[in-house]
Amino acid sequence: MVAEVVFTVKTPQNLNIQFPVDHSFSSGNLLFTNPNGYDPNMIIEVDLSGNLVHNYSTWLENEPSKRCVARDLAFLDSSTLLMLDSQQGIFYASSKGNVKGIWSNLATGTKGVLGCDLQRFSVDLNNKKIYVISTNINCDYSYIPGVFVYDISGTFQTLLTHEQFEFTWDVVGDESGDIWVTNTQNIFVFRAGGEKNVDIIDPIKNKLGYNGIQLSPSGTILVTVPAPVNDLLIEIDPTSATLSNTYPLVGNTTSTGSLSGIPGSIVIDPNTNDIIIEVPWASKKEGKDVDVVQIYSKKGNLKSSFGGHSCKDTNLLCVPLFGMINLNNKQL
Repeated sequence: MVAEVVFTVKTPQNLNIQFPVDHSFSSGNLLFTNPNGYDPNMIIEVDLSGNLVHNYSTWLENEPSKRCVARDLAFLDSSTLLMLDSQQGIFYASSKGNVKGIWSNLATGTKGVLGCDLQRFSVDLNNKKIYVISTNINCDYSYIPGVFVYDISGTFQTLLTHEQFEFTWDVVGDESGDIWVTNTQNIFVFRAGGEKNVDIIDPIKNKLGYNGIQLSPSGTILVTVPAPVNDLLIEIDPTSATLSNTYPLVGNTTSTGSLSGIPGSIVIDPNTNDIIIEVPWASKKEGKDVDVVQIYSKKGNLKSSFGGHSCKDTNLLCVPLFGMINLNNKQL
């Protein structure tokens, strides 16, 4: 599912535009990672219209020869941004985007603490936990996937695995402390009672997999579902683990619409409850003229989109499937 896409922001300059270093994240904007792009050594701040606000270097502030290639992002608190590097571990940065180093000793390959080939992570402030997906928990050729669980200080608590894990894509905690993990064929719900208390659900049969996952303001679970003919956003009741709503997304590719736009990351605008989805292969050829970052109402209606599709443009950014977060007042 992981793929490089092109993301065009509204700036008259090219990618090498220079910004003052003394700049803080602005509430209401979006942050994107850029590991597969033209310059993987930065994270990108844009407003909700797609205008470029700032580029932040991910070279370490006090070790300029070292860098974090950020794949995913999450706020720990108002002054600390955590950044997941697939091959190195969890880094932390200030609210000005200055990268300090590895956070809480969570480096990849630390036996019994963190695996290798990190995929996604999530900071669950409600339950004071952090979840990190590793596609290789033992850092060997077995490539066993799992989810490392920590308390909010980064102290290891447990490792979630399952014999039916194929490829784990994303993770989130709900209001009851249950941990939801999207997998290619199923969604796993590790109930708060323990690792052995697991629900496995598969509400959509015609799909390519289950991808991004997010907790809605009402406490339901939102999941992006790449699918042939029509990609979906689904809503699941967390208590019963049953499907409550299905919303078709815009942008399946090719002239017949038979290939997925691969919808991934989900964030919620806390001011409007709008749902923002990254759809990196969204097509301009079918139906509505839609771009790769799509904004939907809480009822699932497309409101707007921004981004781009052509690497021939001079003012472009290439962003991956993962690594999009909202900057809201609670975080800042």
